[in-house]
Amino acid sequence: MRELGHIVALLHQQDSPESTTDALRARLSHLRQALVVADAQEKEFIERCHRKLQTLAMAQKDDEANTTSSGNRNSPHHPPRRGLATGGKQQLERLVGEYLLRQGYFESLGLLEEEGGSTRQAGGGGGGGGGAGLLDLDIYLESREVERQLVEGRDCVGALAWCADHASKLRRLGSSLEFQLHKQQFLELVRRKERIHALEYASQHLSPTTTAATAAAGAGGGANPPGLSPEQLLEIQQAMATLALADPEACTVPEYQRLFSVERWEELAGLFAAEARRCYGMTTPYTTLEACLQAGLTALKTPLCRRGAPGEQKAKKEDEEEEGMDEEDEGNYNQDCPVCSSTGRALAAGLPLAHFGNSYLTCRCTGEAMDGENPPMVLPNGRVYSQRAIREKLLSVDEGGAVWVTCPRTGEEYAPSEVKNIFVV
Repeated sequence: MRELGHIVALLHQQDSPESTTDALRARLSHLRQALVVADAQEKEFIERCHRKLQTLAMAQKDDEANTTSSGNRNSPHHPPRRGLATGGKQQLERLVGEYLLRQGYFESLGLLEEEGGSTRQAGGGGGGGGGAGLLDLDIYLESREVERQLVEGRDCVGALAWCADHASKLRRLGSSLEFQLHKQQFLELVRRKERIHALEYASQHLSPTTTAATAAAGAGGGANPPGLSPEQLLEIQQAMATLALADPEACTVPEYQRLFSVERWEELAGLFAAEARRCYGMTTPYTTLEACLQAGLTALKTPLCRRGAPGEQKAKKEDEEEEGMDEEDEGNYNQDCPVCSSTGRALAAGLPLAHFGNSYLTCRCTGEAMDGENPPMVLPNGRVYSQRAIREKLLSVDEGGAVWVTCPRTGEEYAPSEVKNIFVV
């Protein structure tokens, strides 16, 4: 639209027809190139959406086929166990691949691609299997490069260019990323003691009037443009005060030390990563894999799973006694339960408890339900297993012909007479 505005302005000029014609020809050529690039990007986005829709349709067909084939042959307490179908495998690879991209593990993603062959972004340098194009690799590569420039190169040029390309979306989201980048550019000029250039830069990019005019132009000239918020005005005042420092980096005032610290660049990189995810509609602050895991943990979490969870321990009075208590309590957890495992407890911290209208017991040895036909049995050490597990898996005969029941958790051996039935009310 900006190019069309320039072209219309040139058409109204009648002073020098020859120069106007040349300028118009250049503008039209530039507009044609921009349209070609935009058309290629649009086709790529449409193809990417088409591949993702095909994957969703395939996953739905797999679920319908598995539901039809399972019938009523399985226990109502336990859904049918089956291996991952093609669609499920691609979905798992996509979740893991997205997590690797979020963390910056591009080499690990390459290894995953070699094994699965279904996570490669077709538009990003090659084709893959049936799930090719499910990962927006080009977006992650672009964001990673901008973060690298901020942290390693201490340069805001790439991030500001990205903000210019996504200005309308960032404005709708109310993002402060561009303001923080301009502020950092101003501080870098102050660091280099280029105070005149710093003032010119601030008047161009950090002035309330220029910011409001820019916001109004981006919003189509609407009334009441937002400009700068009161918090941002305070930040500008603090930044402008650095102009009075003889040596900004040698300042001992904590507020100004933070402005010129190296950690400031890492904060900008983190802010850029978060705003880029918001701009592209990605999940924040967790990846899709973490969100799916937490959804599953929420469905399994019970009040007993809360013991020892991070953030819920007792206040630290004596570290040694507390560590000993943690080691003792570790044995009380069921390591077959995803929420009770050490990794699961960390992910499930802060999640709500699941509501169970009905509950059932599952043998940790066989994974089967313990009911009237397969009642629960308790060993003297308090471990509970199903009757079928004790008969088929835990019984052993020593050299003297004696029969023993061996606990798979502790390795302790007991006589069969010591194993008792238990009843749950």
